[in-house]
Amino acid sequence: MVVEFERVLVPEREPRPAEGPGQKRQQADDGGSEEALLLAHDWRMPGDERTIADRLGSGTVPPGSKPEWTAERTGERTYRVTFTPSGTETGYDFDVDLSSRRVDPTPETAELISPRLTAQR
Repeated sequence: MVVEFERVLVPEREPRPAEGPGQKRQQADDGGSEEALLLAHDWRMPGDERTIADRLGSGTVPPGSKPEWTAERTGERTYRVTFTPSGTETGYDFDVDLSSRRVDPTPETAELISPRLTAQR
């Protein structure tokens, strides 16, 4: 089965208060990583009403463990955001461009999430 993804622009939003347990986000001093995390967290697959965070299901992060959502700067205004569920080694990667407010799953992530979306509908 082949699923084609459209590129989705995420509208600007007011900053949200910090999330509860299981939805911690990496804090950074440049501010861009927080914005990238918010954009990726709230991204929706085309035609889907639920955010990718809802689809992937953020679990509870035990104290002292690394955050499930992380952002790594890849360019002046671009980031690689990764969601790694607690207790796993494999993550879901998203490329985020803050200038255009675009979120794109990597090809590997697109393959991983498309069957999950189909199964949960």
